[in-house]
Amino acid sequence: MTGLEIGLLIIGAVFFIGSFFVSEKLSSSDMDEIKGLSEDQVKALIDKSLKEADERVDKAISDKAEEKTEEFTVAADKETNNRIMSIGEYADTVFDSMTKTHDEIVFLYQMLNDKQEQMTKLTKTLGEAESHVRELLTEAEKQSSAAQKASSQVRAVPILKSAPAKKADTSAFPPLQKKTVAPKTPEEKNADKKEAEAIADLKSQEKAPAKPAKATKEKSADSDKKPDPSADTKQTREKILSMYHQGYSLLDIAKETGKGIGEVQLILQLFDEKDGEAGS
Repeated sequence: MTGLEIGLLIIGAVFFIGSFFVSEKLSSSDMDEIKGLSEDQVKALIDKSLKEADERVDKAISDKAEEKTEEFTVAADKETNNRIMSIGEYADTVFDSMTKTHDEIVFLYQMLNDKQEQMTKLTKTLGEAESHVRELLTEAEKQSSAAQKASSQVRAVPILKSAPAKKADTSAFPPLQKKTVAPKTPEEKNADKKEAEAIADLKSQEKAPAKPAKATKEKSADSDKKPDPSADTKQTREKILSMYHQGYSLLDIAKETGKGIGEVQLILQLFDEKDGEAGS
């Protein structure tokens, strides 16, 4: 039931109860007058009363309806405002949440970009390191193969210094013919000796490291303190002759003294003959 129906029922009950009080207040003379009225007059009075009652009821209902309408309007406006405010607050909350989520997504995207750049740099660094390691491995393999070749060559030519051998292995070189050489004059021997010493001096000068010429005076002053290269040449020559007499091969003598095999052979041909003639 609506409020309007309830109001009408209440108003009808009020009039119904009030009609009993009205009838009790009528005097006996009034009752006699009512009885003296005709049926049409009674109907007219009743109709008039009902009409007035209807007007009052309509007015009361209208007033009550307006009052309830105003109350409902006020309540509806209040509820609407509350709902609108709630919706606005919820919208603000949702917007803040969306903004926060957007910021987090942007931050994650930037972090992913940074990680991608770091991964790209790391991949590039790893590629460079891999290529460098491969180059090192290739170089190490080359050095290892070269070392193996050198080791095999060294093993193929053993150095024997145990028991002195009377006859050296000179199959790869022409034999020394001491007695078949024609005797030389003293002038030729002196010329050959000077030539051998000059060759030895040139060899020693080629092997000596070059020094920067910073001060000419210091160089000239220190030249007096340098050892005589002829003394080194003489020591080398004596060492070659001594090793040859002890039975060392030409290859061993060349390795020990740092000379070439041809140079060793030339020194032996020149100075060993001289020593032999001096001994004879």
